[in-house]
Amino acid sequence: GFDTRSDGFPSARLTAALCMNSRFYHNHARTVLLGIVVTLPLLFWEGESITCDNDIEAWLPQNSPVRASYEEFKQEFGGEEFVMIGLEGRAVDDPLVEALAARLEQTPHIRMCLTPARFTALMQQQAVPQEQISERIRGLSISRDGGMIGVVALLSEQGLADRAAAVRVVREQLDYCQFLQDEVLLAGVPVVVT
Repeated sequence: GFDTRSDGFPSARLTAALCMNSRFYHNHARTVLLGIVVTLPLLFWEGESITCDNDIEAWLPQNSPVRASYEEFKQEFGGEEFVMIGLEGRAVDDPLVEALAARLEQTPHIRMCLTPARFTALMQQQAVPQEQISERIRGLSISRDGGMIGVVALLSEQGLADRAAAVRVVREQLDYCQFLQDEVLLAGVPVVVT
């Protein structure tokens, strides 16, 4: 590695280079430091203005077989993105949960909300027997032990375009409905991305 003499001490060339660097920083330290302080806000602002595109579509090559398979999957099953809101200690028929869902649906970032009561109503419309409904809902929108319920907020086109704003809207509506932070859990791709 280092340019050293046979006795282990630095060579004259290395010593001269180190002295020159030392003199440079000794003579120009204030100028270098001032330059860093002046450019740091500009670099920070530029860094924050760069958009991060983590969509699957942006990373998959346009004509790849993987992209074609992904597009087929989206057509068959839908490419929904959602925010899953876990509410601890709330009953399935809690009117505040339905109020939250209604308020979220009024925002431009959320297309539709599904609560346990709404899941149940949808399954009843499909003539699913009541015992099967309870079985299907448990683990989907109600935790296995019944201590937490889930509200699924499906993103609209505007929500997909600005996931950070969609997550912010969800948090604002949770605050408005006075859900405590320790009883709320958020999950989903928009939450992870933002």
